[in-house]
Order: sequence, then structure tokens, then C-alpha cells
Amino acid sequence: MDLMIKPETLNNQLRINPSMNEEKRLQSLGFRSIAGIDEAGRGPLAGPVVAGAAILPLEMEYKWLKLIRDSKQLNPTNRSIALNELQKFACVATGQSSPEEIDTHGIVKAVNLAMERALNNLGRNADYLLLDAFKLPGSKLPQKPIIRGDASCISIAAASIAAKVERDLLMDNFHEQFPKYGFNSNKGYGTKSHMNAIDNVGPCSIHRFSFKPVRKKAEELNIFLNRTMMRAIEYKPVDHELKSDFQIKLSGFSKA
Repeated sequence: MDLMIKPETLNNQLRINPSMNEEKRLQSLGFRSIAGIDEAGRGPLAGPVVAGAAILPLEMEYKWLKLIRDSKQLNPTNRSIALNELQKFACVATGQSSPEEIDTHGIVKAVNLAMERALNNLGRNADYLLLDAFKLPGSKLPQKPIIRGDASCISIAAASIAAKVERDLLMDNFHEQFPKYGFNSNKGYGTKSHMNAIDNVGPCSIHRFSFKPVRKKAEELNIFLNRTMMRAIEYKPVDHELKSDFQIKLSGFSKA
């Protein structure tokens, strides 16, 4: 008997239906402004990390259940449609940390800064935080990290959509400034073509020089040394030769 589980079968078993169960539970405990938080762009070699924050009206549960999914499960068009509807009826905001801040503080601290900025930009005080996998250190608000929260919790999924749409737009704009790297397609991730561009022409100002492949090339070319010396974070992407069908499963990656 073959005990091997096909990848598609495993994916179906792991698929989680998003819900507002956590939000409704918290509402029953007296919380009224429950904010979902998520980020896009933790792993790329270039560009900012962007965080999203979203407070949804719970009475519109069925609308959100139909519309909102983890941003990685939506194509660019549907993400934009979802964000447009969220902006009409929900409280949504983003915050970001620049490549320079990533180099100075490290990616974990930079993500936390982006999340804090997204919360501050909401224009409404949250009284509880729902986050994807990790807590937000330093926040005095009660909070709950949820494993695979962007797939199972509507508020976190909404935040992931806001972050992803914002970051993709930023990377598209950066492509206009730095067309040799293909930021409009790789969104800063370490694809083979992106790595080849770094090798051939060197990194540009929006690259993350604390990430080992970028820092190594900058030091080799004797450029951006002020950035490479900000913080020596040993970082190695999974595999620069990864096929695109695997890369698109990475958080924030888009073929579009």
C-alpha cells in the first residue's frame, strides 16, 4: 500500500476556511475594536516591509466571508477589488519600514515598526489585536497570535490584503526607477533573474544590504558600504534557484 500523500491532497487537508469566529468570541467578551494585523515583504532582498491593520464591522460577516481571503490565495485583481470594498466599510491602514530601517534594526524589529505604524494610521483605537503567528512586542493591548491566521481569520486576512496591495504598488513604482531588476514581477524576492541582475549590475539603493547576498555583492563592488555596515545580519534565502511555482507560495510573492 502506497502511504505517500500527494501534494495536492495535503494542500486540501491543510486548507482552512476563514471565519469571524475569533472576532465574535472577543466581541462577546466586550471588545469592540478588534484589529487584524499582518505584513507583506518579510523575505525579499529589496524594498520595504509593509504591514496592514484592519478593523471590520462584524455585522457584515457574510460579505467578508465571501470577499476576503489570505492575500496569497487571491490574484491581483481580486485583491484590489477586496481592498476597495474594505476601504468603503471597514477601517484599514498600512505602515511600512524602509530598507534602511531593515538594515539598521533587523527584519524582525522592522516588521514590528511597520505594524505599529499601521495601527497608528488606522485613525481609530483598537482594543484587541489578532496577529498572524507572532505577537507585537511592546504593545500594551491584549493580543492573540494565530497560526495561519491570514488563512483562518477574516480580520488578519483583510490586513494581509491591504499590506500586499500597497507593497506590490510600491514595487511596481520602484520598477520604473530601477527597471533592470524586474521588481514589477519578482517584487524583490530572490528569483534567479533577480539574482542574475544583482550579479551583473550590482545592487541598487532599495536593496536590503543586511541580507547576505546583497551585502556580499556590495562589498565586492565597494559600493553602499555605509549600508552594509549598519548591521551584519546573516541572512540566506531558501534557494536562489527555486522554481517560480514554489516562489509564488512565499508570503508576498506575485507573478503579476
